[in-house]
Amino acid sequence: MEAIIRWHPFTDGNKRTALVAVSAYLAINGYLLIVPLSAVRYTVNIAKEQRTDANSNAKLVKSIAKWIKKHSAPKEDSNEIQRIFNKRVKNSISFFTMRLVQ
Repeated sequence: MEAIIRWHPFTDGNKRTALVAVSAYLAINGYLLIVPLSAVRYTVNIAKEQRTDANSNAKLVKSIAKWIKKHSAPKEDSNEIQRIFNKRVKNSISFFTMRLVQ
């Protein structure tokens, strides 16, 4: 994910491609990625990361791994998937409601 986002192998769609690649990899290995609205901001922030030293890269990769773990669940764990999905829906409704009120 980090390499696709930061090194731009394609003219367009690198962040989307990275999310699809992660989702496909997880699916092959029995997991589902539940992509939150905040994924857009998160992937943009990864793309903006300029530091390339080994320590910074290691921290970024650990951060991405933590994000993936937070937003994925085993396919057979339907209760966990439902919980994550419901939380996303609730957060999305709150987000859009706040935007409408402002």
